[in-house]
Amino acid sequence: MAKETKRKYQVIKPNDFINSSPYFHSYADAFTEKERELALHGDYSKRSRAYTKDFGPIEEKAAQPQSQPVAEAPVAPAPVKKSKREAAREAAENEVLRAKEEKRRRIEEAKLRKRQERVKKIRRKRIKREKDYFFIMRKGTCFLMMIIMLLIVVVVGSGFIGIQVIEPYTALYKNPDLTPLEERVDEIDPETEEVTAYQDKSTYVSILDPVFGFLKKTAGIEVGQSPFYDAQMEKVEQGMTDTIAPLVLQWFPIAVILIVLLALINMIKAFFGMFGQRIFKRFGLSAVIMMIMVAAVLFAGYCSTLGAEASLDFMGILPFITQLFAAPVDGEGALATVVGYGSLVLFGLALIALLFSMGMRKKVPYSIFD
Repeated sequence: MAKETKRKYQVIKPNDFINSSPYFHSYADAFTEKERELALHGDYSKRSRAYTKDFGPIEEKAAQPQSQPVAEAPVAPAPVKKSKREAAREAAENEVLRAKEEKRRRIEEAKLRKRQERVKKIRRKRIKREKDYFFIMRKGTCFLMMIIMLLIVVVVGSGFIGIQVIEPYTALYKNPDLTPLEERVDEIDPETEEVTAYQDKSTYVSILDPVFGFLKKTAGIEVGQSPFYDAQMEKVEQGMTDTIAPLVLQWFPIAVILIVLLALINMIKAFFGMFGQRIFKRFGLSAVIMMIMVAAVLFAGYCSTLGAEASLDFMGILPFITQLFAAPVDGEGALATVVGYGSLVLFGLALIALLFSMGMRKKVPYSIFD
């Protein structure tokens, strides 16, 4: 029994596993994989307590660093001789690349300059905004501007009313009575012996006459009568020697329409300028455009006095305007159509609007809030 116990606690060496196969198979799992490998191929040393081989201890072998393979130095390729043709082609390709790079550089510089100019412009605008004052609308001037624009609309729209009293003062053109003075006598009724004063036979052209005729001819809309515009279109269709007069006579109603539209827009802007905090501009520009449109209407009136074979003479515009006030006494040399008071009123109102537009805004310093 004692022999079995002593044998049970006896240290078993790896060589024993090799010499006796039963121990090897029964106790193989008690050792590590390295110990099993060394037990099969090495010797056990009592001094170092380790398995060794002919080339020394395992710890020393593990401590030795593994040598890394040295990379070979790259070998530079030998220079290849190029032919003259290949060298010329390579030089041409390099020149093209250089030109492209130069072009790209110029484009980049141009973009940079534009960007810098844009930044400078923004800075100038910012500096311009950062002033020590601001603007407000003058309420009284806005009210007067609204009244002026309303008068323009009324003068143009008077053609719808058809009041005989105001017709001479709102007419676009006037066809004066060309009867000589010696024939302008009073008529006496032989039965009642009543004296009837001579009645002026002048006729007037409404401002809306060309507008009605233009809408009827271009859009086919029948709004009202337009005898003056219809007569001018007949003359144009028959043929005129001058090349400018037919175009003016055909398209001048657009000028009247623009006058009305600008007057309505300015009237609304002036109305809101009296009550709101917003700043409204372009009153002066609108007034200038209205004056130009009135001048176009006056020029069309002068073109209407030309015959089919006549040509434009710009010196004849002055008699077209002055004969409204000083017509020839005998009627000879007088124009069949002269300017009307309505055209002059429109021009005068546009001029007054231009003068009032200079004082629509008032400059107020920020120091009032201090």
